[in-house]
Amino acid sequence: MENDYNIKQAFPNSCGIKCQQLILRDYGFDIAEKELIEIAKSNGWYHNDEGIFMCDNGKLLGCFGVGYHHLQHNTIEDIKNELNQGHRVMVNVNADKLHEGTEVIYRHNDASHAILISIVNKESGFVFFTDPMTGNVDERCPITWFQYAWQDSVCYMLATECPARFRYDPITQSMKELLII
Repeated sequence: MENDYNIKQAFPNSCGIKCQQLILRDYGFDIAEKELIEIAKSNGWYHNDEGIFMCDNGKLLGCFGVGYHHLQHNTIEDIKNELNQGHRVMVNVNADKLHEGTEVIYRHNDASHAILISIVNKESGFVFFTDPMTGNVDERCPITWFQYAWQDSVCYMLATECPARFRYDPITQSMKELLII
Protein backbone atom coordinates (compact mmCIF):
# COMPACT_ATOMS: atom_id res chain seq x y z
CA MET A 1 0.00 0.00 0.00
CA GLU A 2 1.72 3.17 -1.20
CA ASN A 3 1.27 6.65 0.24
CA ASP A 4 -0.09 5.44 3.55
CA TYR A 5 0.12 8.66 5.52
CA ASN A 6 0.45 6.70 8.75
CA ILE A 7 3.77 5.50 7.30
CA LYS A 8 4.97 8.33 5.04
CA GLN A 9 7.50 10.77 6.47
CA ALA A 10 6.27 14.35 6.75
CA PHE A 11 9.55 16.04 5.82
CA PRO A 12 12.17 15.27 3.13
CA ASN A 13 14.90 14.46 5.67
CA SER A 14 12.91 12.84 8.49
CA CYS A 15 13.14 9.15 7.49
CA GLY A 16 15.22 8.23 10.56
CA ILE A 17 12.76 10.00 12.84
CA LYS A 18 9.78 8.40 11.08
CA CYS A 19 11.30 4.91 11.39
CA GLN A 20 11.78 5.45 15.11
CA GLN A 21 8.20 6.73 15.38
CA LEU A 22 6.96 3.54 13.70
CA ILE A 23 9.06 1.40 16.04
CA LEU A 24 7.76 3.31 19.07
CA ARG A 25 4.19 2.74 17.84
CA ASP A 26 4.88 -1.01 17.76
CA TYR A 27 5.83 -0.75 21.44
CA GLY A 28 2.65 1.10 22.40
CA PHE A 29 3.81 4.73 22.15
CA ASP A 30 1.72 7.04 19.95
CA ILE A 31 3.88 10.14 19.43
CA ALA A 32 3.63 12.53 16.50
CA GLU A 33 6.58 12.72 14.10
CA LYS A 34 6.77 16.48 14.60
CA GLU A 35 7.00 16.02 18.39
CA LEU A 36 9.85 13.52 17.93
CA ILE A 37 11.64 16.00 15.68
CA GLU A 38 11.36 18.63 18.41
CA ILE A 39 12.77 16.20 21.00
CA ALA A 40 15.63 15.31 18.65
CA LYS A 41 16.32 18.99 17.84
CA SER A 42 16.40 19.95 21.51
CA ASN A 43 19.00 17.23 22.12
CA GLY A 44 21.11 18.07 19.06
CA TRP A 45 20.25 14.83 17.25
CA TYR A 46 18.27 16.34 14.35
CA HIS A 47 19.72 18.73 11.79
CA ASN A 48 17.30 20.62 9.53
CA ASP A 49 19.29 20.09 6.34
CA GLU A 50 20.48 16.54 7.00
CA GLY A 51 18.03 14.82 9.34
CA ILE A 52 19.38 12.49 12.01
CA PHE A 53 22.86 10.96 11.78
CA MET A 54 23.35 7.19 12.09
CA CYS A 55 25.23 7.64 15.37
CA ASP A 56 22.09 9.24 16.84
CA ASN A 57 19.65 6.59 15.60
CA GLY A 58 17.84 4.96 18.48
CA LYS A 59 18.23 7.80 20.94
CA LEU A 60 14.53 8.63 20.57
CA LEU A 61 13.72 5.00 21.36
CA GLY A 62 15.83 5.29 24.48
CA CYS A 63 13.86 8.38 25.57
CA PHE A 64 10.81 6.13 25.86
CA GLY A 65 12.55 3.14 27.40
CA VAL A 66 12.70 0.97 24.27
CA GLY A 67 16.00 -0.89 24.41
CA TYR A 68 18.07 -1.13 21.26
CA HIS A 69 21.54 -1.85 19.94
CA HIS A 70 23.15 -0.66 16.76
CA LEU A 71 26.35 -1.40 14.93
CA GLN A 72 27.91 -1.78 11.52
CA HIS A 73 29.37 -4.81 9.70
CA ASN A 74 26.15 -6.84 9.91
CA THR A 75 24.98 -9.58 7.56
CA ILE A 76 21.66 -10.65 6.11
CA GLU A 77 21.72 -13.47 8.68
CA ASP A 78 22.05 -10.89 11.49
CA ILE A 79 18.91 -9.16 10.23
CA LYS A 80 17.03 -12.47 9.96
CA ASN A 81 18.08 -13.41 13.50
CA GLU A 82 16.71 -10.15 14.92
CA LEU A 83 13.45 -10.44 12.96
CA ASN A 84 13.00 -14.06 14.08
CA GLN A 85 13.09 -12.82 17.69
CA GLY A 86 10.28 -10.32 17.02
CA HIS A 87 12.64 -7.34 17.16
CA ARG A 88 12.23 -4.31 14.92
CA VAL A 89 15.10 -3.68 12.51
CA MET A 90 16.07 -0.34 10.99
CA VAL A 91 18.88 0.02 8.46
CA ASN A 92 20.44 2.89 6.55
CA VAL A 93 20.76 2.50 2.78
CA ASN A 94 21.51 4.40 -0.38
CA ALA A 95 17.93 5.00 -1.60
CA ASP A 96 18.94 5.33 -5.26
CA LYS A 97 20.73 1.99 -5.27
CA LEU A 98 17.88 0.36 -3.36
CA HIS A 99 15.27 1.38 -5.92
CA GLU A 100 17.33 1.24 -9.11
CA GLY A 101 19.54 -1.78 -8.57
CA THR A 102 23.10 -2.74 -9.24
CA GLU A 103 23.30 -1.97 -12.94
CA VAL A 104 23.30 1.82 -12.64
CA ILE A 105 26.45 3.86 -12.03
CA TYR A 106 25.98 6.23 -9.11
CA ARG A 107 27.41 9.64 -8.40
CA HIS A 108 27.38 9.15 -4.64
CA ASN A 109 27.74 6.43 -2.06
CA ASP A 110 25.68 8.00 0.72
CA ALA A 111 23.56 5.78 2.93
CA SER A 112 21.29 8.68 3.79
CA HIS A 113 17.95 6.89 3.94
CA ALA A 114 16.45 4.81 6.78
CA ILE A 115 13.99 1.95 6.24
CA LEU A 116 12.45 -0.78 8.41
CA ILE A 117 13.07 -4.37 7.37
CA SER A 118 10.14 -6.75 7.77
CA ILE A 119 11.18 -9.96 5.96
CA VAL A 120 14.31 -11.42 4.39
CA ASN A 121 13.25 -14.29 2.16
CA LYS A 122 16.24 -16.09 0.68
CA GLU A 123 13.98 -18.57 -1.16
CA SER A 124 12.31 -15.80 -3.16
CA GLY A 125 15.48 -13.71 -3.19
CA PHE A 126 13.75 -10.59 -1.84
CA VAL A 127 13.97 -8.25 1.12
CA PHE A 128 10.64 -6.73 2.20
CA PHE A 129 10.63 -3.38 3.95
CA THR A 130 8.67 -0.32 5.02
CA ASP A 131 9.85 2.81 3.26
CA PRO A 132 8.86 6.08 4.96
CA MET A 133 9.83 8.02 1.82
CA THR A 134 7.07 6.37 -0.24
CA GLY A 135 4.71 5.48 2.59
CA ASN A 136 4.77 1.87 1.42
CA VAL A 137 4.65 -0.82 4.13
CA ASP A 138 5.23 -3.69 1.71
CA GLU A 139 8.03 -2.61 -0.56
CA ARG A 140 10.50 -5.18 -1.80
CA CYS A 141 13.71 -5.46 -3.74
CA PRO A 142 16.10 -8.26 -4.68
CA ILE A 143 18.53 -9.17 -1.90
CA THR A 144 21.44 -8.25 -4.20
CA TRP A 145 20.06 -4.71 -4.65
CA PHE A 146 19.51 -4.40 -0.91
CA GLN A 147 23.07 -5.48 -0.12
CA TYR A 148 24.43 -3.08 -2.73
CA ALA A 149 22.48 -0.19 -1.17
CA TRP A 150 23.19 -1.30 2.40
CA GLN A 151 26.97 -1.51 1.98
CA ASP A 152 27.13 2.30 1.75
CA SER A 153 26.33 2.38 5.49
CA VAL A 154 28.92 -0.36 6.17
CA CYS A 155 25.90 -2.62 6.77
CA TYR A 156 24.52 -0.56 9.65
CA MET A 157 21.61 -2.03 11.61
CA LEU A 158 19.60 -0.87 14.60
CA ALA A 159 17.56 -3.57 16.32
CA THR A 160 15.31 -3.45 19.35
CA GLU A 161 16.17 -5.59 22.37
CA CYS A 162 12.79 -7.25 22.94
CA PRO A 163 9.81 -8.32 20.80
CA ALA A 164 7.31 -5.66 19.77
CA ARG A 165 3.82 -5.80 21.28
CA PHE A 166 1.96 -4.52 18.20
CA ARG A 167 2.11 -4.61 14.42
CA TYR A 168 0.54 -2.15 12.00
CA ASP A 169 -2.16 -3.55 9.68
CA PRO A 170 -2.07 -1.56 6.42
CA ILE A 171 -5.49 -2.87 5.34
CA THR A 172 -7.35 -1.54 8.38
CA GLN A 173 -4.72 1.15 9.08
CA SER A 174 -4.77 0.17 12.74
CA MET A 175 -2.56 -1.57 15.26
CA LYS A 176 -2.97 -5.27 16.03
CA GLU A 177 -1.73 -6.73 19.30
CA LEU A 178 0.74 -9.58 18.84
CA LEU A 179 0.66 -12.77 20.85
CA ILE A 180 4.04 -13.00 22.57
CA ILE A 181 4.98 -16.45 23.78
